[in-house]
Amino acid sequence: MYKLVIFDFDGTLADGAPAAAGGSGLRNDRFRLLRPGKCGGPDLQLIPGAKALLRRLAGQGMVLGVVSAMSGAEVRRILGPEAAALVEHYECGVPLLGKKWLFRKIVKRARVKTGETLCIGHACSAIEAAKSAGLACGGAAWGAAARDILAARAPTWMFETPDEVADRLVA
Repeated sequence: MYKLVIFDFDGTLADGAPAAAGGSGLRNDRFRLLRPGKCGGPDLQLIPGAKALLRRLAGQGMVLGVVSAMSGAEVRRILGPEAAALVEHYECGVPLLGKKWLFRKIVKRARVKTGETLCIGHACSAIEAAKSAGLACGGAAWGAAARDILAARAPTWMFETPDEVADRLVA
């Protein structure tokens, strides 16, 4: 199905929003590990199930990418050595806007077709960027955007949990 899966890291794989956005943290209390207002730093943690999700997708031969407003070093620190090694393509330290071009850059570097790529994000901007780049997109309902607002952007997929992502893509 998909050969490349690109994650909008901030709020999708890690609990929190980029510092540039004021660090509001996640909406869904089930995954709230970060105190509101904190971004990066020692309190930022991966969403429960994020490492298992990356392992399962990579284990099926999918190429993984991450886009983040945080620095690459910070993203890798939060992922930890094992999960960071599973991600082949990083575009980090980037502005919140302009994800469309970063998604396209990763697709080109990974040498896959647009139809073989899925971008997963928790924010409307990630869904809109993926769609404008001609890519399939998945809405992460556990993130900051309310599910109905995210669904109104008509992503290709809606996922309720990281486990559901793996279950549906690996099946």
